[in-house]
Amino acid sequence: AQAEISLNRNRYRARYKLSVFQQQQGLYPGATGIPRAFDVGFIGNTSDIDLPRQEIGHYKLYTLQNIKLGKHWLEIEAGYQFNDRAEKSLPHAHGFEELDSNTTLALGLKLHSWQSNFRYKVHWGPADIVLGASQQFQNNRQSGFEYLIPNYTSFQSGVFAIAKGKINPALKWDAGLRWEYKQHSSALSTTRWWNDIDSIVQRSPEIDRVFSNIAAAAGLVYQLNENWLLKGHLARSFRASNVAELSYNGVHHGTFRHEVGNAKMNPEIAWQLDAGLE
Repeated sequence: AQAEISLNRNRYRARYKLSVFQQQQGLYPGATGIPRAFDVGFIGNTSDIDLPRQEIGHYKLYTLQNIKLGKHWLEIEAGYQFNDRAEKSLPHAHGFEELDSNTTLALGLKLHSWQSNFRYKVHWGPADIVLGASQQFQNNRQSGFEYLIPNYTSFQSGVFAIAKGKINPALKWDAGLRWEYKQHSSALSTTRWWNDIDSIVQRSPEIDRVFSNIAAAAGLVYQLNENWLLKGHLARSFRASNVAELSYNGVHHGTFRHEVGNAKMNPEIAWQLDAGLE
């Protein structure tokens, strides 16, 4: 379900949107808990959403604001999202005989996300320029007798400039530059070992990582004549490791595999060179 309202004026435009999404879906019994022959055989009705199952609630509040400053427009996006995901199954299928048999929450993940984007478009001489900034803050809390990902917080911010223009009627150019900063923090996480309820094992180490770098791109398009275009483009990209790559250590039922992260994983840096004749 969703609701939306808009406001339009000569120098101000706004849109507000609220959406709510809820879903329940069954999980294949053979993909949860300790593998048992009983669970990989005939499971009856394939549309059954009895245990094990996944319950998802996603709530989003979003606004888009356009404000005219002088001759140019400032665009602001802001939003909040709450994702509540719960995987439920019977505890005895996981070896935890000491757990209350009424405890069916195997994995609970509650993720709060705040995001904002700012873009200001200007014309300067022969160039069209977009100046912008973006921010994101996330906070995740986990619960349940299974383990996949730790409690964590992350913050990501970037500022950028994009420009395009003409040197002459036959030669066009475009370029972009972005600086990005990302911080990820999660505490040491331990759980009980399934075959010995009194033992403790480390699932994810303490992590406090900071990533920062530059991404840039530049390109030229030259029109040789009315039939032919010559293009060239050079780019440098940067991607910081995400929370899954750093700290996962558990069974991901959506992919039917045990995923393990690496807390020391380095970010990726890539160069790309393209040239073409059309």
